[in-house]
Amino acid sequence: MKILGIAAIEQSHFPPFGKQRFFFEALIKNYVPRKFKVFFFSPLRYNYNQKNISGFVFINGEWLSCSERFPDIIYDRCFSSLLSEKEEIREFREFLKLNKITVFNPVALSDILDHKFNFHKFLHEHSIPTLSFQLPTEYLCQTDIEKHSFLLKPIQGSGGVGIVELKKINSDFVILNNKKQIIFQIDDILLLENELRRYQSMDFFLQKKIELELIEGSVFDIRVILQNSAEGYQISGIALRLGEKGSIVSNLMSGGKAMYIEEIGNYWQTNFGISSEVLQHELCQISFKLAQLISDKFGPFGEIGLDFLLYKEQQTNKLVIMEGNARPSRWVFQDIADRSEHIMIKKRAEKDRKDTIIKPLQYVDYLMS
Repeated sequence: MKILGIAAIEQSHFPPFGKQRFFFEALIKNYVPRKFKVFFFSPLRYNYNQKNISGFVFINGEWLSCSERFPDIIYDRCFSSLLSEKEEIREFREFLKLNKITVFNPVALSDILDHKFNFHKFLHEHSIPTLSFQLPTEYLCQTDIEKHSFLLKPIQGSGGVGIVELKKINSDFVILNNKKQIIFQIDDILLLENELRRYQSMDFFLQKKIELELIEGSVFDIRVILQNSAEGYQISGIALRLGEKGSIVSNLMSGGKAMYIEEIGNYWQTNFGISSEVLQHELCQISFKLAQLISDKFGPFGEIGLDFLLYKEQQTNKLVIMEGNARPSRWVFQDIADRSEHIMIKKRAEKDRKDTIIKPLQYVDYLMS
């Protein structure tokens, strides 16, 4: 029997794979593949010289240790904030690429999505609407900072972690965290980049801060889950993410919450002069155009998550892609289901979560045939 290997990093909290464990369990419970076995393993434990890999299977509600030969297809769900683990993950992906192993999302696609600066370049080069972006050495000039505030984003960050705001207050350059609390300030622009690097401990890029319309006093973005079900690319779910009040980011892991676009239909009409139906249509158009471009460049892929911003610029609506994610979570739909008091919305969120969970194995089923 063929083997699908799901690669993830083991965690001591919610073992064996942290919070991803609940996604993996739902994956097995909601879809029973007929053509292959599903095996979970950590590339950090993989010895390239050994024939078999130690890992886990999930059977009858239990995680059981086992070992298997190297899988026929890899579903890469690896991410870590630790530099040492990031390096091992990078080496594992290089191994997959060099050995031409079939991967759910092509490694080159994962690489560009993980490198936010390169992803923005790809969008810009292919005329997909996105935000302006620059590296600090090209952008840190006094004139710009006198006129604008900036967001500094880790090039390989995730979940809104590490995003800070840079602005000029009187004669000082000030860095604020996502709660708008001052982290440090300095009066010499020539020393600013060194101070930023010392604080961030990672490479970052800059985007001019967009003055967003607020919903319930919170900034927002829109998450689109784009997946391949073997019948072509489909939008499996769209959800609105609202940041914690006062925060500059909308990620759920930074205190945000989720809802459906249609739940606040009047807001779109009042603030942007469009209906929720028109907004969703435009989101789908941009997403499908990008899917075709990605497929032409990197080959067919299993899924990506896209985060959109909607804002006004000189009285004109701007709908742009803020970033992409090669390993999107499904928590937005769980969050909607948990928070909503409306039965129909709760049922819809549960269905969307289930649909986004089973699509990967449907696609692997197709690849195995």
